[in-house]
Amino acid sequence: MNVLVTGASGFVGADLTKKLIDEGYDVYALVRDPQKLASALGPEYLKKVTVLEGNLLEKGDLEKIEQQLRNHVGNLEVIADLAGGGPLTSNNKEHSFATNFTTTANLVSVLEKSEKLSSVSLFVYFSSLAAMGLPEKSGASIHYDENTACNPKLPLERGKFESEAFLRDLAGKSKIKVVCLRFPQIYGLADAAFRQIVGLMRKGVFPVVRGRIGSLPLIHLRDCVSATYAVIRNMNLIPKNFEVYLVCESSCSYNRLVELVRKKYGHGGLMKVPYFVMYLGTAVAERLFGALGKPEPLNTRRLVSLTKDRTIDSSKFMNAFQFQFQESVEGFVANELP
Repeated sequence: MNVLVTGASGFVGADLTKKLIDEGYDVYALVRDPQKLASALGPEYLKKVTVLEGNLLEKGDLEKIEQQLRNHVGNLEVIADLAGGGPLTSNNKEHSFATNFTTTANLVSVLEKSEKLSSVSLFVYFSSLAAMGLPEKSGASIHYDENTACNPKLPLERGKFESEAFLRDLAGKSKIKVVCLRFPQIYGLADAAFRQIVGLMRKGVFPVVRGRIGSLPLIHLRDCVSATYAVIRNMNLIPKNFEVYLVCESSCSYNRLVELVRKKYGHGGLMKVPYFVMYLGTAVAERLFGALGKPEPLNTRRLVSLTKDRTIDSSKFMNAFQFQFQESVEGFVANELP
């Protein structure tokens, strides 16, 4: 079976590409930087991949991608669209939205123009829990499942959500099955964001809002890849032409995470800050970074979400594909972090 993977040189894309090769799939990797892909895969895997080069956001590259698809690719059965992502910033609005919507729209366009779309049976889209945004009305806790009303506001949130809507239309007018996987924060050894949290906790300077629980929905890289592969391997189990699944290993409170850090390293702590101080500081930083045209480290909308105890119901996905999560943040901190 032929699979096209976009974002194949990324944190998740490289491991998914390796998994597909190990399972006997013929993989076509669409990347902006072939050297980055070579570094991520290593020589043994690289020689088993057909590399397509191009940027789905660059108008001049789209025709080049189309020609590569025509000339070097046979019929495609599966698309795994991992392009996109980026920080949950309120700044760089156009770029952040385009990275998470225009890339997917342009991908479908070049597949259609190169006459590769008609053979596709499955389109797997790497969405995000961020597509759901923050519910309009929420107390100290938020429960997410596939029926929770979405309220995307930040550019990345809207980009992911509108990509899902775009692909819903594609599924409605074709025979392609579309599966959107809404993942939470993905962690692993190559993930700088989660390791930065742990690093700040080791120093006792990770800021949290005093008196609020706050939890972080998580999934390990290996579970993320395994879940994606479960969809590709079992496409016959997908009941409808368009499905959305929440795929989350667990939610870990910041208090629990700092306990794991202390157990691992013998020290650690949290910097508990009053809400009004944290909110004011975040608002100032958001405006300052906005004036500089750079993504801010934290914005007021994300701050509010980080004060909530967020629980994710993944039972729909687990039941559909008989899937069990194998990893845990406890095991990762204890056994994988240096």
